[in-house]
Amino acid sequence: MNRPPPTDPNLIDDALQALRRTTGIAGRITVLEPAPETGYGGEGRTRQRTDGIVRLDVDGQARTYVVETRRIDRFEAIGAVRHLFADITAPHPLLLVTPYLAPDAADRCRALGVEFADAAGNANLRGPGYLVYVRGQRRRAEVRGRVVAGRGLGA
Repeated sequence: MNRPPPTDPNLIDDALQALRRTTGIAGRITVLEPAPETGYGGEGRTRQRTDGIVRLDVDGQARTYVVETRRIDRFEAIGAVRHLFADITAPHPLLLVTPYLAPDAADRCRALGVEFADAAGNANLRGPGYLVYVRGQRRRAEVRGRVVAGRGLGA
């Protein structure tokens, strides 16, 4: 598991746009890479830096999430994300934002209760009165740091 470069607003924005495309849920970045003092942490825990805060509007309900951006390159990395999420106290639920989660990785996140949104439109969200689960959206090719439709680039 590795982090994208310091908070990539394109990744978060791309995931929000994909979420709207696949679910109709609108979202926006409210804070990008907040200062460390607005990070999360609990008593006796190390304070963590957040990658941002987003607001999603689900059927008229506003839901705020603390964003953690990660590239999930191994199935085992999901367990590490779950451990990170379980070990912290945040003012809002945590949302994993990643470029892409394969269907088996999406299933693993769902089983572990990890909420996520990726730039392909896959998502797992739950809150009072709603459950959103989208999997199987195809990976999108990255071109110069932006996500575009396609399966990949030929060489």
